[in-house]
Amino acid sequence: MSLEDLHQIKAPQWLIQIFRKSFNDEYIEVLKSLLKPTWKYYLRVNSLRSETDEIIKLLKDDGIVAIKDDLVEDAVYIEGYEELNPLLLESLVIAKIDAAESTSEGADLYRPGTISIKNAEKGSKVSIVTPDLAVAAEGILMMDEKEFKNSKKGLVVKNTKPKFKRSSVHNLKAFQQGLIYPQSYPSILTIHELEPKENETIVDMCASPGGKLSHIIQMTKGKAKIIACDKSHSKINKIKDTLARLGFPEPFLLKCDSRYLDLILGKEIADKITLDPSCSDLGLRPRITFNIPKKNPKDYSEFQKQLLRAAYNLLKKGGILCYSVCTVSYEETYEIYNYAIEELKMEALPLKFTDEKESIHLFNPYKEDTPGYAIFKLKKI
Repeated sequence: MSLEDLHQIKAPQWLIQIFRKSFNDEYIEVLKSLLKPTWKYYLRVNSLRSETDEIIKLLKDDGIVAIKDDLVEDAVYIEGYEELNPLLLESLVIAKIDAAESTSEGADLYRPGTISIKNAEKGSKVSIVTPDLAVAAEGILMMDEKEFKNSKKGLVVKNTKPKFKRSSVHNLKAFQQGLIYPQSYPSILTIHELEPKENETIVDMCASPGGKLSHIIQMTKGKAKIIACDKSHSKINKIKDTLARLGFPEPFLLKCDSRYLDLILGKEIADKITLDPSCSDLGLRPRITFNIPKKNPKDYSEFQKQLLRAAYNLLKKGGILCYSVCTVSYEETYEIYNYAIEELKMEALPLKFTDEKESIHLFNPYKEDTPGYAIFKLKKI
């Protein structure tokens, strides 16, 4: 890969070092991959209320071609997207990076994700940009300056031209009826690796917004004893919204810092645990800029080890932990895996979705058409 390619992605040196450590000679190709969405857009089928073939037919009736996944029976995907190349206009709405990235795939921009409005009047055409002026979308401004300053919520920009255009899943009958849940492929695989069963006690330690939790409920037909935790009322409310749309019963929901969950629930109470902790989020895609605040993976890994120790204490002997993160740094993936084996003396289990029967898998966005993501599975012995 040439220096010209490296210059084009405009990634800071600290970020390059992280990707080079994880992907060796392929790090530039991996970074370039993150600047575009995955080609396959995955939907998990709500198998408690429908079947995969029925969902494919229902989506076809709405003009959407969905394909059944070869490996996962409750997943379908839609192929492709269109690059629309929105312009950098004089009238701008500056958005937080995560909000801008959402608009790049078609989401509207709301007040909590907006920083400021520049050279624009209500009703005018604007560009949605990041603070470093990377263009995510064009749209129509729905607030004037006074409304913007006096509000904490509400629609700021109606998106009319995202950078990447896909079919709008949220307007489909299957989505509105709670028959599908948009979810990344590695995230879907995580709960299949956990293999939750009826009558087991299962803990989801960082459960918001409820994707993996709802998958556990789905696979156990709501007949497991499930405890779901997260650290704020807003995160708990997101879980409730997800479950309500899918028509699922609420498990026991607990607002707490999961680093101390073993002190709240007691030791050796769980048959299985899923842990998807806060992380540096460096595997997310599509990125529209790499000019992001500097993140130190070591800080995240220390926090993750605290969560892992609590998970270890919660697990019964012979219990299973499935760990996943949407990042790629060595410190948040292999270092956590090694800590579990060397310090906590847990047993690594082979992952079933890989031909090599690895016990930890770091997804390569360039080769696998996924976000940057890691999964590993452990047993308490």
